[in-house]
Amino acid sequence: MKKMLIILAVLLLVSSPGSPAFAVCPCTLTSSCVPNTDTWVVQWTDDFTQTTYQLEAPCKVLLGTPFDVIATVTDAAYPNDLVGHSWAVKDEGSVIAGGGFNWIETVGGIWQTTISQTYSGVPINHLIEFAFSDLGQGGGGHNWATSLVGETTVDPFPPAAVGIYAEGVWYLDLNGSRAWDGTPADSLFSYGGLPGAVPVTGDWDGSGTTKLGIYADGLWYLDLDGSGGWDGTPADSMFFYGGMPGGLPVTGDWDGNGTTKIGIYSDGVWYLDMDGNGAWDGTPTDSLLFFGGMAGGVPVTGDWNGSGTAKIGIYADGVWYLDLDGNGAWDGTPTDSIFAYGGMPGAMPVTGKW
Repeated sequence: MKKMLIILAVLLLVSSPGSPAFAVCPCTLTSSCVPNTDTWVVQWTDDFTQTTYQLEAPCKVLLGTPFDVIATVTDAAYPNDLVGHSWAVKDEGSVIAGGGFNWIETVGGIWQTTISQTYSGVPINHLIEFAFSDLGQGGGGHNWATSLVGETTVDPFPPAAVGIYAEGVWYLDLNGSRAWDGTPADSLFSYGGLPGAVPVTGDWDGSGTTKLGIYADGLWYLDLDGSGGWDGTPADSMFFYGGMPGGLPVTGDWDGNGTTKIGIYSDGVWYLDMDGNGAWDGTPTDSLLFFGGMAGGVPVTGDWNGSGTAKIGIYADGVWYLDLDGNGAWDGTPTDSIFAYGGMPGAMPVTGKW
């Protein structure tokens, strides 16, 4: 067990009194940081160079996306021994781990705790603190304190990821650079290639990650496990849903449960797989909606009002008709939305939370 008086180590994420040492993110500009990938590490070692305290957190996180805060204590002089007097990890002043009197025991000289956090609401930068009181080794009275500072930016929305599908090959901008950087920085998959196949994407399993898929002649091939290859069922999913002449695939989180589901638009009629079983079960289990039908109309989907539920719409010759209230019918303005945007020859609609 460590001897003598108390050492206080406080690791701060945004600000601290005194003369703090500042952690540096590998990405010098916040805009270039990859969320939950680029991390800062702040560290302090006591005057006897016996015990090292460390805190690690992402440089940038996104609302609604889990991330880890990692606190580590390394004590080479006293491996496999009780260490400390009290410790706490705090986020904006609230204890999220530890607190009070908590002896810890090093294993091979290392103790570590990982706390998973997910932010919601208004995006603000967070102050995270690792406070540790240590029974110091050595003679005399010591009350050592320091502060180590790093900044984590909280963004409201994930950056829009882009990609290209061409003849069965997917080129995905995995690192968000908006350029093709080759593998492994970006992803190259062979998935599809069937005659007349239409690429589709969605979070098929609700994991928070977009995955790919193919629709061809009423058959859906969904990359459920996110491997980028067709692994057969049950690792991946194959559904027969649609197949009517001219039917177009649509996808969306129709019920707001976090999982993307499939659907078909054909001549102004929408067939939405509400329960996500990949089969048409008729109403009221699934949804049959009449919205559109004008010549050249292209179906679009999106969360038009921010409610968390995907809704339907139509783009035709530069005019957008959006089912703002989500009732599956055109109710006119201001209940629903109509506006002109586009209209150039050959233009195709895209939707997203830019």
